[in-house]
Amino acid sequence: MVALVLVLLTALVFAKEEHYCIQLLSSKRPEELLKAYEKVKDYPYARVEKIGPYYTLRVGRWGEKEAARELLKELKRSFPDAFVRSCYYLPERVVLPKKVEAEELKVRGRTEAELICKAVGSLFKDFPKKEGSHEWKLSFESFYPYSVADALNYVLILHKKEGFVPVACRLRKEGKRYELLLKGYLTDERLPVEAVDYASVKETEDGVTLKLLKRGA
Repeated sequence: MVALVLVLLTALVFAKEEHYCIQLLSSKRPEELLKAYEKVKDYPYARVEKIGPYYTLRVGRWGEKEAARELLKELKRSFPDAFVRSCYYLPERVVLPKKVEAEELKVRGRTEAELICKAVGSLFKDFPKKEGSHEWKLSFESFYPYSVADALNYVLILHKKEGFVPVACRLRKEGKRYELLLKGYLTDERLPVEAVDYASVKETEDGVTLKLLKRGA
């Protein structure tokens, strides 16, 4: 009976660590992955892992497969053989990026929409306040409280690619489907933040706390 309990507990621990990622390439030669990594390094949790004799290029760390599939459509344009799989994020296996720092973000609000838009605003709090002439709509599937992390990660991808800085935010939601309506401006500056640590997302009495990952050299 004791042995059975231990087995069940072990299974639960590992189940909590499991998530979904997108695997792009795998090779025994790390240099083959370096150029490919440069193409995707601005995506959340882009990394090269060493697993046994192989170096593997992966992106993302999602709790649900559907969230990974949405980004898969985009990545398949450059990586036709990319696929979604279950993964375990083990820092000791990560070869690139070489250094990651974390900064805690606490967001308070009465509604999910307020929390998401406050989180987006907090992310760009050090940017100049300007009138926004560009509009963007980001669509994704998620569930609370991870919807806050997903919204931030999609905004970060947009910011890294286009230099978009949101100054106004609205949220539409139907079931698990979210639409983030943003108004803002374009800049040449970029945030040092790369992604949200999904494992750090916690619901509090008055909001959500999470950690922002900053990638070093």
